[in-house]
Amino acid sequence: MDLLCCHRRRRHRPHLTTLPNELLNEIAFYVACDTLVGLPVSLLPLLLTCKRVYDALREDQAIWRRIFQFKFSWSSVERREGAGSYGRKRRPIDNEDYRFQLQLNVRTLKDIRTRVGSLRSALSSSPARGLENGSRSDDGNEEQAIADPISDPSHVEFDESQSVEEIMWVLWVMCLQDDGCNRVQMDGVGVYEWVEFFVRRKLYDGAIEGWPRDNAVNSCALHVLWYLTTKERLFSESDHDRESLVRIILPFVTIPFRYSSSFAPPNHFHLPPGNVHCRTTSIPAAHEPYPLYLSPDQRVWKHVFYNRRVPLTIPLITDAAKLLYAARRELWRIPLMPEFARTRTEYNLRTPVQGGGWRPAQPTQEDFEELNESLLGGGALHRVAPGSGSGTGQNSCGRLGAKGRGGGTALTSLPNVIYSPHISISDIGYSARHVKHIIQVDESGCASRRWDKDWWRLRKCLNCFEDGSSFLFDDADDDGEWSDDTCVDSHGDVDIDVDHAQENLHSEGGMDVREIPSPLGKAQVYTPGEMTGLWVGKIFIPSQPQFESLIHASLFQPGRSPRLPDNFSENTFGFLASLPVYMRLREHRRISTTTHRSAPVPGGSMLNAWLPDSMEYNEDKGNGKVELSFSGARRAFYETLRRGAENVDDGWEGDEHDGDIIITGETDPRHGEAWQHYRFYGRIRKWDGCVAIMRVPVEDTQTESSQKGRILFYGTLVGGGKNFVGNWRVTDADESSPAYEGAFSLGKHEE
Repeated sequence: MDLLCCHRRRRHRPHLTTLPNELLNEIAFYVACDTLVGLPVSLLPLLLTCKRVYDALREDQAIWRRIFQFKFSWSSVERREGAGSYGRKRRPIDNEDYRFQLQLNVRTLKDIRTRVGSLRSALSSSPARGLENGSRSDDGNEEQAIADPISDPSHVEFDESQSVEEIMWVLWVMCLQDDGCNRVQMDGVGVYEWVEFFVRRKLYDGAIEGWPRDNAVNSCALHVLWYLTTKERLFSESDHDRESLVRIILPFVTIPFRYSSSFAPPNHFHLPPGNVHCRTTSIPAAHEPYPLYLSPDQRVWKHVFYNRRVPLTIPLITDAAKLLYAARRELWRIPLMPEFARTRTEYNLRTPVQGGGWRPAQPTQEDFEELNESLLGGGALHRVAPGSGSGTGQNSCGRLGAKGRGGGTALTSLPNVIYSPHISISDIGYSARHVKHIIQVDESGCASRRWDKDWWRLRKCLNCFEDGSSFLFDDADDDGEWSDDTCVDSHGDVDIDVDHAQENLHSEGGMDVREIPSPLGKAQVYTPGEMTGLWVGKIFIPSQPQFESLIHASLFQPGRSPRLPDNFSENTFGFLASLPVYMRLREHRRISTTTHRSAPVPGGSMLNAWLPDSMEYNEDKGNGKVELSFSGARRAFYETLRRGAENVDDGWEGDEHDGDIIITGETDPRHGEAWQHYRFYGRIRKWDGCVAIMRVPVEDTQTESSQKGRILFYGTLVGGGKNFVGNWRVTDADESSPAYEGAFSLGKHEE
């Protein structure tokens, strides 16, 4: 009997050491991931339980992949795995790679959480202090919240600016890889709050003659701020905060002769410029030598992500600034003034036909309503502009109707989430204010796929002077072992040591981007067919005399650029007007068959959207064909790309003439009756996916008013083709000299 009791006690006594490894891994996973939102909890107490548990968990590295894929977005990781460097075989992403990135992400978010805590503490002690451009604080907590590394004995000592720079890079890569979970984790630690504070307080650090720098930390900060911008955050901004942010970013929006709007100057179509007669020199100008050639020595950073060396070029700071600016300028709806006819029928009854059998273009109230409904991507609540005579005041809102389906400056997509059933907010959409109550994120749509082309532009567009110069993907472990020590901090989070990798996050001295081989496999910077459709948005028009005075600003001291004008704002330009733009565009891909042999189409001037100056085209819309004639009897034939067609990208990555894509279009009749009739033609540059479109008035090819005459649009598709952002430019000036330009932001209208 005693033996039986003893046997029963031994049989029922719980032994952690007797559990199979599979159960130990399950226990470890749920210890680390007790909730979806928040950093993983440290496994150190469990690891120190006994040697058996320690060995079991250390032996199976798959737990790190599982933790990463529970806490962070991961679909883009293997999709963008890309090729190994020249002469090397690709290595699949493995558990150790996920472990390294888990360390890096956790360390970054912990740093930010600590800084946000210091920031909130500092601001709560001085609530009246504003966040204005140029304002500086003597509060040490605020400075630490922005730049100082957190106090941690395992933290490597490094320069403050480098620390923030590394953090901004990691955050922007997390944005580019986001399927939903990355945004949730960033909102959970207050990334938007910290980055916004950095932009308001530190964007002008190291300014040159008052002008903010176009560098990695500033560019990544603005891109992260844009990515995390939501309509909820826009509408919660006070008028003061909104206008102060506009003033801070305005130089990047309005000064294209100082800050580049493309990865290579738009005066080149074929890149790298192989023609010996092709001009690749810049001429001295008041601000910067022009055209603006971006130096790879100053803009290429050799980072380590997922245990691999990944050189990236700095994203275009002007793209993010324009999106941030345009979104805030689209908050106010255009008032419906009674002087305008209510409908087009009413306008036609009011307005007699002119001598040529036409009526002057003029919008009706219905046209203004349609434009309002297309702002911020449609579907938003829009405040009524102060003093418009509509609504009950500046905070009055009106809900948009059924026409609001895209267009304008579309914000980034929000994830589909499920909130805890124990709270009363389960019926609302995603909100950063309630992020801690999220229990599930739907990542099945792989939202990061929209940002694949933005990612590949950073990977491929390093040096416009070298053929195939912009690709490298080395295994980081070739340079040494990464430490895998873990410890627990006061918050109970995993503190994973990535300090040995910090020095590898910067470009190493002597890296020659000319030796980087071209990519293997598909790594597209543009998807054929993306420009097809109706584009709606605004161009922003500075006063021409004030703008040109900045171009030709006198140098008071030789060798120094002009100073940023005092109180630089929209008033510096006299006014900064905006006009609506509607484009109905179609894409056509060059073909060559036995019956229609196409001649190679040379690259033309940017002042003709990269098409030959003498060209003419005939479009057969019914059959989807375009015939382009140039240089006398030479012909090229194009077929229209159908939206949704399979294999539309075949040939895009081939020879410079294979898959050549041109664009044609016009304003729809009803939009032309309101905002003038135009036709459009253009071309897409293969090297970086830059789009150039010429706008020509139907009635007259050139008028005295430049914004109504022939102008060039050039820019980039951002965020999966939702936004087309860049600059418009007059075409009556030398392409190699600064000219009258302005920003634009267009969005695709869903039909």
